[in-house]
Amino acid sequence: MLSGDDKAAKYAWKVLSETLLYSAKRIPEIADDVVQRRQRDEVGIQLEPRPLRDVGRDRVARLGGQDDGRGKAIPANVKKMLSSGVSSFYRRREGVQEFFDFASGGYLPVPVSPDIIYLPSLAERKKVVRRNAGASLYDIGDGVLCVEFHTKMNTIDADIAAMLMEGVELAEKEFAGLVIANHAEHFCAGANLMLVFLEAQNKQFGNIETMVKGFQDACMRLRYSERPVVAAPAGMALGGGTEICLGADRIRAAAETYMGLVEVGVGLLPAGGG
Repeated sequence: MLSGDDKAAKYAWKVLSETLLYSAKRIPEIADDVVQRRQRDEVGIQLEPRPLRDVGRDRVARLGGQDDGRGKAIPANVKKMLSSGVSSFYRRREGVQEFFDFASGGYLPVPVSPDIIYLPSLAERKKVVRRNAGASLYDIGDGVLCVEFHTKMNTIDADIAAMLMEGVELAEKEFAGLVIANHAEHFCAGANLMLVFLEAQNKQFGNIETMVKGFQDACMRLRYSERPVVAAPAGMALGGGTEICLGADRIRAAAETYMGLVEVGVGLLPAGGG
C-alpha cells in the first residue's frame, strides 16, 4: 500500500512516517536498541512488532520528505547507520535474526529466550521433516515433533488432517512426542466452512462425509496416540481447533486464547468428536 501514489497511500505513509520517526528518536532515551523499542510497542500499546523491522533504505530516505517537499529531520542515529552502508534495522543470516545496534555500529543477534522455539528459524535450518499445502512437520529437538498449520486462518482441510495422522505415526516410530502449535495470530479458526458450503450447494454430500470422517479419524488418532500429544493454542481455537486440542493429552494455552465449539452459530453440530 505504501508504494502506491494515490491519496490513500500518501496518507498511510504520512501516518506511518510519524510512528517511525518517533520510534527511532526514542533510542536510547527510553530503549537501548530497536529490539527493546519494539518490545515496548508490542506490550504497551499492542502494536504488532513491524514498524522498524520492515523498513529498508528506500523508506528511510523517504522520511527526508521527497514526497511532499517538506523534509523531516531524520534522527542522528539513523543517519549514522545509513552512512555506514547498512540498509535495514533488521536482517536474517543463517536462520538467526539480527538487529543493527546503534551503540556498537554493527549487527547483533536478537536476544531469544531459550524457552521459545521459533519455527521459521527451524525451517531455515532444514528441520522440516514433512510438508504439504496445509501443514508442516518440524523436528524441534529433544525427540519431539511439531505440527504447524499454514492455511488461511489455519482452517482445517484434508492436508491438515493428513499431516496430523502422519505426525502421530512418525512420532510413534521415531520420536518421543508431538506438539501442535504455530506462530500465527490464531491457532485455528475451525473447519473450512466455505468448502463445506460449496460441496453442499453442489449436492456432493459424499465428499462432506469423507471430510468429516477424515477429521474425526485425525482427532481420534491424536487421542489414542502411543506418544504424548500436546496442543499449544493461542488466539482463536474454534470448532475443529477446539476438537484438536481436546484430542491432545495436554493443553498448554496462551493467556490470550478464545476456545469453543461455535458450530451451532451456523446451524451445524461439532463433527470432529467435540
